[in-house]
Amino acid sequence: GEIYLESYPEELGQVLLNIITNSKDVLEKKEQEEKFINISVAKKNHKVYITVEDNGGGIPEDIKEKVFEPYFSKKSNVGTGLGLYTAKVIVENHLNGKIHVENTEKGAKFIIIINL
Repeated sequence: GEIYLESYPEELGQVLLNIITNSKDVLEKKEQEEKFINISVAKKNHKVYITVEDNGGGIPEDIKEKVFEPYFSKKSNVGTGLGLYTAKVIVENHLNGKIHVENTEKGAKFIIIINL
């Protein structure tokens, strides 16, 4: 069915772009043949769940909790490291939601939960 979310489209777009860009950067370095970024949306209990999942191998456990911190970057000396931090700030402060990441068998899955 159709899911209608009344929110800030520019901010939500920025969050998704930051996550997808991270996934794309990771996948570009991988030598595997099949690469994917899967985006799905579901509604449950007056919340919208947006997941962005890739098969880039996941985030090492020792840094997984740090990816949302300001100036943290897995890329050495590239960029400002504000992408996922900015995504977290937007989700929590502008979209009244939460964001977290978990590893799957094949990669990383970012989950954005927005209250309706």
